Amino acid sequence: MAPQPVSIRRCRGRAGQSLIESCLVVAILCLLLFGMLQVSHLYMISEVLDYAATAGARAHSVGFNPFMVQKTIQVAAIPAAGRLLNPAPPAANGVSPWATQHTGWLWNYALNSNPGSLQFDQIEKPRIPEYLAANWDQLYGYLDYEAWDDLSVKSTISETTDSVEVRVQQDVPVRFPFHQAFYSADDILYEGRATLENHYPLYLQ
Repeated sequence: MAPQPVSIRRCRGRAGQSLIESCLVVAILCLLLFGMLQVSHLYMISEVLDYAATAGARAHSVGFNPFMVQKTIQVAAIPAAGRLLNPAPPAANGVSPWATQHTGWLWNYALNSNPGSLQFDQIEKPRIPEYLAANWDQLYGYLDYEAWDDLSVKSTISETTDSVEVRVQQDVPVRFPFHQAFYSADDILYEGRATLENHYPLYLQ
C-alpha cells in the first residue's frame, strides 16, 4: 500500500487537534455555566433566608410564642427547603403530572399572569394553614421537607433598644460539579438576619 501524501496526514492531524481544542472549550463553558447556576441558586437561598428571618422577627414582635415563630420561619423558608418529603408530590402512575401535559398547555401556564406550580396548588396552599395551626406532634404529618432539619433559628430581644433580632441559618449543599477544586466542603452555611422593633408589649397594655 502506497504511503499517504504529507498534505492528507497534516489535514488529519489538524482535524484531531481541532477536536481536542473543541472538547476543552466545551468543558470550560460547561464549568462556567454550572458555576453561574450554582451562584444564582446560592443568591436565591440568601434572599429566602433573609425573608424568613424578617417573617420570624415580625411574628416575634407582635407577640407570637417561640413555637409559632419557628413555624412561621419554616413556612417562609419553603423555597429553600429542598424536596418535599411528606406528603409525596402528586404523581400519576409514578410519572410527574407535568410530563402528562402538552407543550402548549405548559407554555400557556408559564405565561399566565399568576403562574404557580402543581405542588403549591394541590399540596402546599391548602396545608400551610393547617401546619401553622398544628401542635408539635402533628407538624410533620402536614408538611415536611428535606432541608428543614438543617434550619436553625436564634432570636434575641434587646432590652436597651427594644428590638428583636432573628437569625436563620441553613446548610446549603453545593451541587456544582467538581466544586471541590474551588471549595473543599460539600455545603455552605448561609444566614439570614433581620431586626425589627419589639412592639408587642404595646398590645398587652
